[in-house]
Amino acid sequence: RLATGHDIVARIGGDEFVLVLHENNESFDERLQRIRAAVAQPVIIQGMDFTVSCSIGVAYYPWHGLVASDLFKAADLAMYKAKENGRNAVETFSQELLDSARQKFLRAEELRKAIQNDEFVLHFQPQIELKTGLFSGVEALVRWNHPLEGMLPPSEFISLAEETGVIVELGEAVLRKACHQAKKWSTNGHPRIPVSVNMSPKQFQNAGVIDHVKTALNESGLDPSLLEIEITESSVMRDIGSAAGVMKELTEMGVTFAIDDFGTGYSCLNMLKKLPFSRLKIDRSFITNTPDGEQDCAIVTAILSLARSFKLQVVAEGVETIEQARFLRLAGCEHGQGYFYSRPVCDRAIDALLDKQY
Repeated sequence: RLATGHDIVARIGGDEFVLVLHENNESFDERLQRIRAAVAQPVIIQGMDFTVSCSIGVAYYPWHGLVASDLFKAADLAMYKAKENGRNAVETFSQELLDSARQKFLRAEELRKAIQNDEFVLHFQPQIELKTGLFSGVEALVRWNHPLEGMLPPSEFISLAEETGVIVELGEAVLRKACHQAKKWSTNGHPRIPVSVNMSPKQFQNAGVIDHVKTALNESGLDPSLLEIEITESSVMRDIGSAAGVMKELTEMGVTFAIDDFGTGYSCLNMLKKLPFSRLKIDRSFITNTPDGEQDCAIVTAILSLARSFKLQVVAEGVETIEQARFLRLAGCEHGQGYFYSRPVCDRAIDALLDKQY
């Protein structure tokens, strides 16, 4: 209805459309707003209203391309930027967008080469049993030892790895390294040190995830009971049935599972009932204001009560003060992790912490 004269409307994919608009007396901005309003009109199906939104990328001839293929690429790039900006938005192609996309592509290639060149290293953050103050395990945290930029934290590359799919390959490398290090500790005469490894949603939902875990365990010789896999609520909520199958097979081997960042995602009680978790980790955002913040204290207490009902142990993340540690211990939390005990450190530094009492 909004196309006029020589305008073209074409469907190029499942939910992707191309509009070729020619100049008329109405400004492009006005026409785009009318298009968004038209798409947003409710559709009634079997008596129920459904609404959709659209993300629009815009490219102008001849400034953004002289041929259709170049204009299409420019508009497509702008559309993905609109999605990044929160969806239901309009974004116009620019040189800055192109430069950013090129930088992202080059960085993704760097990531792939870094995996091949074994540039990623693990640091380990201790987990402490609050009742005794003794060392109870570690969480493996990846760092990129970049040849030019030095040691880079996850915030510098994990999002891009997720976006480009490199996260699956990176996650496999982290899993192998963590298992090998845990086995190395046990063969060097140290007590059994459980290691927790984060697994991204894409890695957990990958069809080969069970084989990847089995390979890491077999190659390292690590006792499966010393491996804990941390997954977020969003990793399993898309398909609880499939997640249950993966977790069942791995738990039968002895591997355990923890819910990471509990309370920040879907927090579906049905998930706790159906999936074989052993522990949950309270997100640091709920720990920061304890013990002075009444609301956060109430949330933490409620999570601890819920965990006890499901017979789950609890790890509190982001413990930074003695007051927080005392509050958590008195509230019945089993384990703590955070800068109050130790920053993430290299494997050699863990040796000095094993016999320390906090």
